[in-house]
Amino acid sequence: MQLVSESHTHIRLLDIQHKVAGELIYKDVTMKEATLQVQDIYALRYTGTGKWECFRLEEKKEKLHSRMKVNRGAVMELSFPLRRKTYRFKRSGAWRLRFVLLNKQGEEIMGILPGINWKKMIHDFTLQINEEFREECSSLLILHAVHCANCWMSMMNGGPVPALVSV
Repeated sequence: MQLVSESHTHIRLLDIQHKVAGELIYKDVTMKEATLQVQDIYALRYTGTGKWECFRLEEKKEKLHSRMKVNRGAVMELSFPLRRKTYRFKRSGAWRLRFVLLNKQGEEIMGILPGINWKKMIHDFTLQINEEFREECSSLLILHAVHCANCWMSMMNGGPVPALVSV
């Protein structure tokens, strides 16, 4: 899998054959609303300080699919209530800019390395999937993790990002 940043508001996930496996499309640079397109279409919305909810769109109805929230220590928690799965997203070290997605047991499922694309003036992301957890790393889970990385990068660079914590 490969991540391609088209713009500040559009990121594509390509599979091994370089076909589009999913897309993360923000309404604008504030990251308060987005569409996640994989086999189904999901709406991602900012719902309060450091919280987002993701809804699956089914025939004009919305069904809650997942939640994301920022906890203490700048650790983001992704929860999938129907599947009873919880993940943690955080920076992996103080000196190296690398993000990791961990399962409930603390095992690293994937890593995301941001890099600056000077030509486009945006961030590109390199995806590192742990082979042991390849089956668990769905396109939707990867795009959720990319959203978390986008929020981190925007916050660290002084860009527009919704409030992540209440003061």
